[in-house]
Amino acid sequence: MTHQLKVPSMVCSSCVNSVTKAINRLEEDAHVNIDLENKIVSIDGKSSEDAIKNAIRAIGHIVD
Repeated sequence: MTHQLKVPSMVCSSCVNSVTKAINRLEEDAHVNIDLENKIVSIDGKSSEDAIKNAIRAIGHIVD
């Protein structure tokens, strides 16, 4: 299942790395693609959208 989330608090490559790592801790095999310019995180995996949002929020980012 593919999810697209807006994460307006991402501002740099370190943010991209931390969001990617948070999602991969939740689901090791998830495919994560991040468009930093538009602040969109695309996740192709088995985790629920709520679980992904919680993982991103847990590291201090805002998810719309």
